[in-house]
Amino acid sequence: MPNVDTRELRSTLAIDDSMITSCSPRSSEHDLDSDVDSANMENLLLEDLDLYMDDINSRLIVSRMVGNSVIRGIVNAIAEDSAETISSKEAQIEELNRRLQLYEPIAGLRGASPSQVQFTRLGLREDDDGMMGSLNIAAEKHLEVLKREIEWMRSSDFLKGTQLGQGRSLESLTQMDKNIDALREIMGIIFKNSSEMSSLLKESLNEQQWQREIQREVDSAIVQNIIREMREGFETKLCEQTSLFDAQNDYWLKKVGEISDLHQELKFVSKSMLSIEPEHHHHLPHGSQESYEEWDNSKKKDHVSGKLYGYSAVTDSSRVGENGVVSEEKSGNTAPEIAESSLLLHLSKEELISHYKTEISEMKRQLESSIQEKTEELFRWKRQFLKERGFSHTKKEKELEALKKRLPDISLRLDGVLLEAKNFYAVQDDHDKTFSFKQRIDGLLLENKSLRDLLASKSKEVDRLASQVSEAAKRMTKYSSLEKTLLKKKRKLEWEIEDAETETFIRSQIDTCILSELIHDSECRGEDAHTETEIMENIYGVILGGLIVDARSLVNSIRVCAEKNNILAAVVSQKDKALDLEVEKAERLRQEVASLSTLVNERDIALSSEVKKSETLSQKLEKAEQLKKEVLLLSTLVREKDITLSLEVKRSEELSQELVSLRGFIEEKNMLIVDLESKLRKQEQDLDQDSEELSKLKAQVDEQERSLWGYRAESDLVKSRLDEAMKKIGQSDAEIFNLNQKLALASNNMREAEKEKIMLYNIIQEKENRLSSATARVDERTQQMESIVVFVKELSRSVVELERIILRKLERRSSRLEELFSECDELSKLASLFKRRELQYKKELEIRYRDLRKEIEIIVCNHERAENEVDRLGDEVDDLISVLEKVCIALDHYSPVLQHYTGVVEVLEMVKRKLKDVCRETRPTADE
Repeated sequence: MPNVDTRELRSTLAIDDSMITSCSPRSSEHDLDSDVDSANMENLLLEDLDLYMDDINSRLIVSRMVGNSVIRGIVNAIAEDSAETISSKEAQIEELNRRLQLYEPIAGLRGASPSQVQFTRLGLREDDDGMMGSLNIAAEKHLEVLKREIEWMRSSDFLKGTQLGQGRSLESLTQMDKNIDALREIMGIIFKNSSEMSSLLKESLNEQQWQREIQREVDSAIVQNIIREMREGFETKLCEQTSLFDAQNDYWLKKVGEISDLHQELKFVSKSMLSIEPEHHHHLPHGSQESYEEWDNSKKKDHVSGKLYGYSAVTDSSRVGENGVVSEEKSGNTAPEIAESSLLLHLSKEELISHYKTEISEMKRQLESSIQEKTEELFRWKRQFLKERGFSHTKKEKELEALKKRLPDISLRLDGVLLEAKNFYAVQDDHDKTFSFKQRIDGLLLENKSLRDLLASKSKEVDRLASQVSEAAKRMTKYSSLEKTLLKKKRKLEWEIEDAETETFIRSQIDTCILSELIHDSECRGEDAHTETEIMENIYGVILGGLIVDARSLVNSIRVCAEKNNILAAVVSQKDKALDLEVEKAERLRQEVASLSTLVNERDIALSSEVKKSETLSQKLEKAEQLKKEVLLLSTLVREKDITLSLEVKRSEELSQELVSLRGFIEEKNMLIVDLESKLRKQEQDLDQDSEELSKLKAQVDEQERSLWGYRAESDLVKSRLDEAMKKIGQSDAEIFNLNQKLALASNNMREAEKEKIMLYNIIQEKENRLSSATARVDERTQQMESIVVFVKELSRSVVELERIILRKLERRSSRLEELFSECDELSKLASLFKRRELQYKKELEIRYRDLRKEIEIIVCNHERAENEVDRLGDEVDDLISVLEKVCIALDHYSPVLQHYTGVVEVLEMVKRKLKDVCRETRPTADE
């Protein structure tokens, strides 16, 4: 309530000030114009400053957008350059890998070990070593056998058996011993050469390994140099950009400080301007009071006459007091008005007109006297108000001049800030992007380190395998007899190791897939549980917030309902009295309607008799129809009034019942309100002090306005009485309808509160249902996880079966690959054969081409000769045709003689025809 009072007081004061400023005399117009001009200038300056600041903000935004776009372009260019360099380096690495792959053997594709690859490059060195070892052993065995035989021959038993030729046998034995020794020496030389060859081959193998290691180191060094160069470039760019960013941050901090200082100055200027403007509007010179009185006396009548015809409902609001209770004047005036309305029904039109004229004259006199009193009170209050407020025009002009001097300095400083802002751009996005690039570089370095570690581990493994291969080669030289079997076993073991590695790789991939799925499922469960907990927290938070808001709204609504009920109780008590009076009026109206209906019936009977008697039937019928229409209208009005009265009685009964229920409800809620009111009393005490002061001022202004509006309303009532005498019933109906609406609004508010409670209860039930559904979902998901575990076990079994199937297929495909290699060898042989045949066919074609060319040349020569002969024969034919033509001419000359010889004439005609045909054929050939 106090806020409403203050707003109304401000609006009334603003209206009075505007009236005072508009009613100033012509003598003070010059001063007011100067004040208005200064105020307009100040407003224009403030508007220009606002526009200027808006322009600054828009330009700064544009500069930031341009800076962001430029930085993005730079970063994109850097990213493109880095991508190009990386792609070029990757291409170089791919080329190097291709070169390395060219040196690897075809057997490496089948999965052979590096030791086997090296031996295959050197022509199956392992097989050669085994053969040499076996040969050495076999030769030693044969030599030992020979030595034993020689010793046996030297024994005495053999010599005794062979007494003859003992000397020759001894010589032969000594020679055989010498030959055996020579063979041993030769075999030793051969084995030394073979060992030297094997050592050379080993050295070549070691050199090849060393070259490979050098190539790997070179590749790693190249990659490291590239990464270092890229890192150094990025670091330099980062340092430059960070330095620029720091410098620009310092610069912009300074500028922000300057702008904040300017902002404070502008606030100070705006506050001073705003403090000056209301004083210019409110202060007026002292000479304007008398001129205002003269102007108001001259324009008083026009002002009153223009506002006499206002809305009649204002009287009700003007007659209501501060606390919403109807004043005693209304209750005093309604009784004579009701009595007058009952008397007026029995008067004629002339008497009514004279009665209303007298009342209008009395009302006008009362209005004029009340208006004069109120205008005098207004002038008295205005004089006191103007005397209390002073006028300090010169001081404000000086302050305005000082402010006007300060404004261009501020504008110049802002222009400087704008000019400097154009040269600098925001680098925040660039800094973020560079930071992201730095993170990416760090990630790449970590990946590079991990790759280096992997390369080192792989190189160690390769060295270890090479050492094992070398040791195995040494052992193979010592144990040549068992070398073949060991090599076979080794190959089998290597194949089995590769198979096991493939199996382990496949199993590891399957295990990783299964683990990733399990981890993903567990993460999904955790996320679902987290989301469910968050949803529950949000639900309970919303429910608690809604309950708190509902409690506050219920307390406020109960408070408002209590106030409204207090008001409505007073209003209903008054309206009950009005309803009793209206019921009495309705009974009187019913009696009048009954009398009118009897009169109408009598008139109908009289009219029917007059219609039979009179000659002017048309006029009488028209009058009868008009009377019937009037009667019908009156009957309809009476019925409507009866219906409205019955409805109002029912509504009043319903309202009384609702008031009883509301009172019970209010008594229940008053216990809750007491606790809240104890807390609010402290605040209300402070507000009541302010509201009392405002209510005093408002009471003074309201009394003045009520008096004015009362006279206007009375004049409007007089006019309405002149227009229609039955509007009082309508007004009472409207008042009852308004009361019913208020009661309906109160009941609707209570119903809405109950509906809101029901809605909250429904929401809580829905949340509980959702919780139950969520628990059911959790149970379902647990069941799903159990089914997934079972499914994973089945998958593991199926994967094992798939591994077996894959191994079988790999064995089949390996056998097929071997067959394909053999077929490829055969195809290569066939290709060589086809190439040889192709060469043979080419030679034969060249020979045939030469022969055909010679034949074509001979044919061309023969064709030329034939053409010459044809030309010669054509000439002869032409000569013969000319001779025949001459003969024909002679025969034509002698035709009368030859006509007696019929056969001769026919022959001559045949000859002519043939000659003509020959001539026709020879002419186009000649033309060609």
